[in-house]
Amino acid sequence: MARILALSCILALTSSISAEHYELKATPATVVWGNYAASNPPVLRVKSGDTVRIETVSTGSPARFAAAGVAAKDIPQNLRDIFDQVKERGPGGHVLTGPVYIEGAEPGDTLEVRIQSIEVTMPFAYNAFRPGAGFLPDDFPQSHIKIIPLDRGSDRKGRSERESHDKGEQDPDRRS
Repeated sequence: MARILALSCILALTSSISAEHYELKATPATVVWGNYAASNPPVLRVKSGDTVRIETVSTGSPARFAAAGVAAKDIPQNLRDIFDQVKERGPGGHVLTGPVYIEGAEPGDTLEVRIQSIEVTMPFAYNAFRPGAGFLPDDFPQSHIKIIPLDRGSDRKGRSERESHDKGEQDPDRRS
């Protein structure tokens, strides 16, 4: 039994030493829009134990962000590039980075993914709705977007007067 344990420790140590680290940026060549089908070719191939830093982008339109008052410098160039250059779009609205192929994984395998950290890279978030989309597609005849400034140095959202709705609406977080 001691031999098996020692061999297991050596194998585990060997696999962690040979693990690679990859960076997968969100670009027009590395994203799929609106679907994540098995037929999409992988944009990165990794082995079990490797780590990957995956960059993602917002699903919001750069033009809509600008119209809502977001400064041009705060809208990432790669988001602009993706909106301008990715023409093949599936039925969904989300821009997904990948897919990533795991060497040796087979259909039916269970894959373990450990998220080591999440980094907010834009100084704002948003919430929006429009007619014909989302959870209540027929309930609202108008569109609405709310820009939420973020303090990337804290875990709390910022506050702003830059909102594209009636300024008289009370912020629900400030109600007494």
